[in-house]
Amino acid sequence: MSWTNERLEPLLHTLVMQLVRLPEVQRDPPKVEKARVAMLGPLSFTIGDIPTGAAVYRWLVFELERPEMPNIAAWQSRLNDRKGFRTHVASRDFHLSG
Repeated sequence: MSWTNERLEPLLHTLVMQLVRLPEVQRDPPKVEKARVAMLGPLSFTIGDIPTGAAVYRWLVFELERPEMPNIAAWQSRLNDRKGFRTHVASRDFHLSG
């Protein structure tokens, strides 16, 4: 929650002010564009992906019956595209060695 308050809310505040609350003549399109672009980084990969991604990966390592979860599979695939995830999380040996 603090990450959201620190990283997302200031940008969202700018967007709300510039797109909704200020009269149109007072709006600043460059501020809107700067906030729009700045939102793309935090939304692509967040601190929440790291511990949750590792925990979900561990659950997926076990060959248990579970429903199809295409969104989870796609998210895990995106995490696996990251070198750090492959190096420090994705080895099955990290999760299955006794």
